[in-house]
Amino acid sequence: MTMFSSWPIPNWQEAPSLWDACRLDGLLLPGVWTCNIECKRELDVKKAASFDGAHYKDKGYTPAEVMLSGRFLPEDFITWQDCVRALHPQTFGKERKRQRKELRLDHPNAHLMGVTRVYLVSIQAPTFDNGLAEVAIELLQAVKPAPVKAKKATAAETSGPEPLQGTALDLSMPYDLEVTY
Repeated sequence: MTMFSSWPIPNWQEAPSLWDACRLDGLLLPGVWTCNIECKRELDVKKAASFDGAHYKDKGYTPAEVMLSGRFLPEDFITWQDCVRALHPQTFGKERKRQRKELRLDHPNAHLMGVTRVYLVSIQAPTFDNGLAEVAIELLQAVKPAPVKAKKATAAETSGPEPLQGTALDLSMPYDLEVTY
């Protein structure tokens, strides 16, 4: 099965097999998958006392929360084990840090919502119901923050504290010491 690469995304009746499939970091996950995505903006809402309505300040886009839910047959269990090993390696120490990376998500809902780069948050062990294994994967959209403009430092911030006047000891001049008994 090939994933779509052009706009518009075909609807679920024209291409149902496309909507049932999911690729994560290039791996075709076995079975039938759904992809639920919630995109939000963070709002600071201030309710005025004794008045209807509220003032709000838009604090920007928060990374989308993605929940993948899949069901597969017993014959797909070996494939699922390979996917788990690739997506959630059991590494520790320095190797663990190396494994943290963005993953590419390919599903029609993900492309529709513009969520194609994600981080793995959690992966559940399968549960079994009526001969099917059911699994869930929680992801978070990988969004780099906007660059912050560098603030120009004022003269007071760059020059440091002013030196104390008249406290420096000048050792370049010879001193005449007069000792009296």
